Amino acid sequence: MRICSTILLWLVAYCIYAQPIPNVAVRGTVVDSSMYQPLPWATALRSLTDSSIHRITLANAQGTFVFRGIARGRYRLTVSCVGYTKISQPVNVSPIADLTLDIGTFALPAQTVRLSEVRVRRPPPVTMRS
Repeated sequence: MRICSTILLWLVAYCIYAQPIPNVAVRGTVVDSSMYQPLPWATALRSLTDSSIHRITLANAQGTFVFRGIARGRYRLTVSCVGYTKISQPVNVSPIADLTLDIGTFALPAQTVRLSEVRVRRPPPVTMRS
């Protein structure tokens, strides 16, 4: 009897431990900081804080991006778009987080780059006389 109850206890503990931990979807929105207009096709990069494993996704036409299937843990999220300064922030997906974690709006400031003059020179054409 004692062996049966020990086996049953181990079996119950194993079944409880083997339950899958649901993954979380992390969602955010990218907008222009001056006009608060969505920035379509902005790039969002998610990386683990203790390694170099990365995952990249693009924002849709409304500026919304979603990372699906994220395990619980600490991440660094970097959002960028051509012509704007990138923003990076830590994200903590805790064990008590909802299945969809909305991390809010990223307002990217415009980045202006002053280019110097570009001069294009073409050598004279080569002509052959016979």
